[in-house]
Amino acid sequence: MPSGPPAPGTSGGAPREALEALLAALLAAVDGAAVVRRQLSQGPDGRLVVAGEGVPEGAPISLLAAGKAALPMSRAFLEVAGPRVERGLVVCKDGHGGALPGLASREASHPVPDARSEAAGRAAVALAASARADEVLVVLLSGGASALLSCPAPGLHQADLAATTDLLLASGADIEATNAVRKHLSAVAGGQLARAFRGGAIHLLAISDVPGDRLDVIGSGPCSPDTSSFETAGRVVTSLGIEARLPAAVREHLAAGRRGERAETPGPGDASVAGVRARVVARNADALAAAAEAARGRGLHAVVDARPLAGEAAAAARSVV
Repeated sequence: MPSGPPAPGTSGGAPREALEALLAALLAAVDGAAVVRRQLSQGPDGRLVVAGEGVPEGAPISLLAAGKAALPMSRAFLEVAGPRVERGLVVCKDGHGGALPGLASREASHPVPDARSEAAGRAAVALAASARADEVLVVLLSGGASALLSCPAPGLHQADLAATTDLLLASGADIEATNAVRKHLSAVAGGQLARAFRGGAIHLLAISDVPGDRLDVIGSGPCSPDTSSFETAGRVVTSLGIEARLPAAVREHLAAGRRGERAETPGPGDASVAGVRARVVARNADALAAAAEAARGRGLHAVVDARPLAGEAAAAARSVV
């Protein structure tokens, strides 16, 4: 958010004070607890309403939250729906976890997944697969969920996913390309969590940390139809020049997928993802708008630059200097 000099006759306050005020406004706009609370209400008949969609009266609710904001998002959900939530799983990055009543809580590695990420991914799939026919699954996603729920596809190991993630991060690949590959090495991502679900309905609330706010990219889209394919993933690693450095098992898996020897992720129109009720509840644009409004309130001239930044961080930063 580039900003010019203060308006005539104003100072905007001390530079540090002003920046701290803008940062506070920015963070408040995308606060995990606040944005979840805004999506929850009680209908006139007493039913829980999630993002405008009523949850069937009496239906048991399971909760799955993953990402850097998983804990505050889960706490806010429990404030409103606590008695209805029968079980659940909350997965946070190291140092961001905490106990919640009735829910299993885990910490795992980010941005490169580890054995705890695999255990969390397997627990998430087990939660979905063990749902009763009338059960409702509420999924709360935020940044970092791709690494935190990192369950390898059959034939792969966690070390394969970690090594591939390292290569993708070092290559400067943008998040869409990175997740196209990760989705095709995973048993959770790319709609596959929804495919495993055996219950009645899935409600998904997501905080976007990706350009374009696409649900199939946020957290690698565990409950969203996947618009990428094994062919897409293969083109990504080839174009980045990292194919030869991938673990042998990953190269073979992607090649087998391109030959049609591996099951594709659920695409648009697939029955397993067709009924998912999904909404992006906070995005980068919300944070920028809040910071700009706070700046103007201090007499500063603020202009929001909405162009997405993608790729290697140092190179992306130079484009706005």
